[in-house]
Amino acid sequence: MDPPALRPHHVAQHVAHTDDSTLRLKRTIYLAYLGLVLVGATLLWLFPPGGSDSSARVVATVAVPPALLLAAFCIVLLWRIPASVTIVERALYWSSYPILIGVLVLTFTNAEDAVGRQAALHSFSTWVPIVVVWSFVAFGSRQGLVAAFGFVATAAAAVVAVELAIPHAETTGHAFALQAAVATTLFIFVLFAFTQLLERQVAARASAEVLATFAFRDALTGLPNRMALETRFEQARAIVRRSGGLLAVLFVDLDDFKRVNDTFGHRGGDALLRQFATRLLGSVRESDTVARVGGDEFVVLAFVRDDAQARVLVDKLRETQTAPYVLGDAEVSLGSSIGMSLYPRDGVDAEVLLERADVEMYEAKGKGSAIRRATTPAKPPRT
Repeated sequence: MDPPALRPHHVAQHVAHTDDSTLRLKRTIYLAYLGLVLVGATLLWLFPPGGSDSSARVVATVAVPPALLLAAFCIVLLWRIPASVTIVERALYWSSYPILIGVLVLTFTNAEDAVGRQAALHSFSTWVPIVVVWSFVAFGSRQGLVAAFGFVATAAAAVVAVELAIPHAETTGHAFALQAAVATTLFIFVLFAFTQLLERQVAARASAEVLATFAFRDALTGLPNRMALETRFEQARAIVRRSGGLLAVLFVDLDDFKRVNDTFGHRGGDALLRQFATRLLGSVRESDTVARVGGDEFVVLAFVRDDAQARVLVDKLRETQTAPYVLGDAEVSLGSSIGMSLYPRDGVDAEVLLERADVEMYEAKGKGSAIRRATTPAKPPRT
């Protein structure tokens, strides 16, 4: 299992993960919305309105068939391809745009008198705030501002144009267009300000979460760093106090690592450290902790029954070094030195235990008791 290496570009990935959560929520909402549209449009198609309401008949005749087809298509697309949320959202928006304007023009034109046209305008006005809010949801604050104003301007222009084309008609639409423009403009600007504030809060929260992640993770290997190690130690010490046993603190240092950097550069050294971190993770249990506390220095916290089991773990960690590391076209054999201390036998504080393990590690390195092999490439790297 490879450790999840953290890079600066993970800030963008974290924001993208947040966006993925938003898209999943949008997908659920759109599926529910489209399902209601499908049911409502089907009922309106099967049982068209009767009586003298010409506006309702126009809507049933003009809007229902395309709404049925579009809703069914979008439901299938969202169900089969969850990642198509943005495409579906934009398609719904831009298809609803002409449908609503078209229904407005038809109902306004077919109205028999000024009262009918006034009723058509009031009926359409209920859709204006819905489309405005939808604009900001679908496109964000800046593009949503443009889309919202575009819809309102198009609707107002359509009303004025149709009314001017009707001979001897009272200018009801002119007054409506002016009132709608003023009221909707205020609404749009308030919504724009709210959306800007919300976007900044979300961005600030995402940045804070990323900074918190980097504060407790090693940027190269993705392992816990020294700060996180102290927290893990306190948790592990509490477990040992309740359940008994020992806590092994193993200080692991790579031998001749400087030669790797000199031969392969820092990029090669970083690749080797990531491979070494992966091997350490594969040698311990999920309940244990592997942390990187320095350049080529790692610490393992492991729950053990006694000193013998701790020594078995040390041997297991040393065995991880038997296979060579692969750096491009080269194979590198590298040794490691391991020092160990046990809680509570050798101390009760993290610093004391780490110092004891560090001293034992350097003693092992000086005695040559650790696995130590020359760091040489099996094959020369490509130039």
